[in-house]
Amino acid sequence: MLLLAAAPALAAGGDGTKLAAALKKSIAATYKQGYVFDKVTCAVPSKTATRASCKAAFTYRKQRLKGVFKIAVLIDRSTGGVSWKATSVSCADLKSGAKVAC
Repeated sequence: MLLLAAAPALAAGGDGTKLAAALKKSIAATYKQGYVFDKVTCAVPSKTATRASCKAAFTYRKQRLKGVFKIAVLIDRSTGGVSWKATSVSCADLKSGAKVAC
């Protein structure tokens, strides 16, 4: 599980857009080599939620892949800290769109 230090504003706001922006930076830093994260979206059920779910769409041109990571997020409302973990990934060929192994 990775800690995300850039999200103290989330604890105050509970906004999925804020979480997605902070998470995108953290994911990009974790998966540096070759991955380009196009879009990250998050669903935060409520302003007091301690869990959220996110999806991170990516391309990996060198390997001709595009895909989506599903991400589980834990939110510590008392500190504003956030930790995340990729729970699954699905990939497709960049040109044909056919499903392929990641």
